[in-house]
Amino acid sequence: MKKFCVTLCVLVSGVLGGAYAQEIEDRFQGDDTISYRVYFNGIPVGKTEWTYIGTEDVRGVSAEVLEIQSDAKILHFLDLKGEERVYLHGETHLPVQVERDIVFFGRKERIREVYNQQEGVVKVHKQNSKEEKKTIRQQPPIHNILSLLYFFPDDTGLQKGETEVYRLPTQEVEINFHSQKVLKFHGEERDTYFLVGRGAKRFNLWLDQDLRLPLRLEFFIPFGKITIVKEKSDLNVSAAGNSAPRMNRFHLRRCADQGSIYSRQGIYTDKFLFQEKD
Repeated sequence: MKKFCVTLCVLVSGVLGGAYAQEIEDRFQGDDTISYRVYFNGIPVGKTEWTYIGTEDVRGVSAEVLEIQSDAKILHFLDLKGEERVYLHGETHLPVQVERDIVFFGRKERIREVYNQQEGVVKVHKQNSKEEKKTIRQQPPIHNILSLLYFFPDDTGLQKGETEVYRLPTQEVEINFHSQKVLKFHGEERDTYFLVGRGAKRFNLWLDQDLRLPLRLEFFIPFGKITIVKEKSDLNVSAAGNSAPRMNRFHLRRCADQGSIYSRQGIYTDKFLFQEKD
């Protein structure tokens, strides 16, 4: 449970060492930040934001730096906040280093992961922990779950029915390309790749076909479903797409009066804004 909650906190991640056809910075489409809303069983519980920092030299390697800030509260017992920096190799976009600064059940934890892709080693340094240092061995390439899911490799050939296996420091994740689906996204219809994943937890992923950015992610846990959905203001609609005005809170209330799915508090749920087209 703790491993999953840490992943949620910083969420809610060439695949085989090849270069991306589309650079990480290009995914931001000129914006500094990409924002997502977090829902638990359809009710808004927080947010997570990705910011592109730029490039930085890390132990002699030119790395692209991404910063993630998350703040989510599930029910009355799980209050998650965190900041994370992910350093990706400038050519392969595999992780070079990951730094986490999180609050878990009111306790602050600082974690640094140093990746050696050539030797297949990840060194984990923890502060405020009895086990301060740990070495993990894994067959390369070794991925980071966040960069894998949010910045899905652009040069990966998505073939219907095929399953790819990605190795994380402590587990393997299988991702299956299930089908192409049209997703109703903030009143628009978006063409997506629908992927089904299985690792420590089962998850679903809807990737925008143009940018390879996730429009929606679903994570299934024993007591419910966590849904992470992209803010519309951060996604530039292609010329071929149908542009639709963003609905403010007044318009959403009016839609609710007309029978749209709406919560009792007057806050819209993900079921209203994000639906697959029948």
